[in-house]
Amino acid sequence: MYVYLYDKATKDPHYESMLAAIETRLIEFGMNGKVERLTVYKDLDRVIEQHVKKGARTVVAVGDDATLRGAMQACWNHDVTIGFIPLKKTVWADRLRLPVGVEAVDVLSKRLTRSLSVGLTKNFPILEECDFTATADAWVRCDDEFTITFTQDSLCRIINESTQDIDNEEHARMFRIVVTPLKNSRFKKKKHTESTFFTRSCMVSTSTNAIPLSIDGVHEIQSPAELTLYRKHLDIVVGKSAV
Repeated sequence: MYVYLYDKATKDPHYESMLAAIETRLIEFGMNGKVERLTVYKDLDRVIEQHVKKGARTVVAVGDDATLRGAMQACWNHDVTIGFIPLKKTVWADRLRLPVGVEAVDVLSKRLTRSLSVGLTKNFPILEECDFTATADAWVRCDDEFTITFTQDSLCRIINESTQDIDNEEHARMFRIVVTPLKNSRFKKKKHTESTFFTRSCMVSTSTNAIPLSIDGVHEIQSPAELTLYRKHLDIVVGKSAV
């Protein structure tokens, strides 16, 4: 059973004819299903859980990257396949090698999938990255093998490589840590030379006060925090050239 998530982007009159063509093509392929029109009043996690209990096996985000990210956040711990029908060119459409609009239905019908690794910290999934400003007393312990320390405030990004370049199998089960020292100026923070590290797990902590960590720009947690690549994979439909 298919579930289609329509976000606010689908209400734009600019997409009216495109959506009509998409819905016609879905019917032609026998892929029509339940449409959920998302609002701020709907709890997407609960919506997905209810559909899974009723037998949903494919959840398709129709809209933009925000629609897809919401679907991935809600579906990561369920046994479903994620699909994406972008209404315009987006970062995720490019990553997944998906065309825009009705042609994406053709890709969806072929059901070529890639399994993406899911990061996990404090029961929150890390689908793209964890960001924080590291103070001089912060540290990141990687794979119990080496420790990253900071001599000044730095922007630290812990990136889930599996979702950044889905064709790169070498780093599919790795975090990429990018550290950029920050130097305060009178008007803004200037970025300086970056350092890059790879790890399968890490612990973020400080010797004094806790620091906030942003998870995918959606959730905020406090250090100390352990980040691991969870054994659970998220199956997502991709274009032919991505497999």
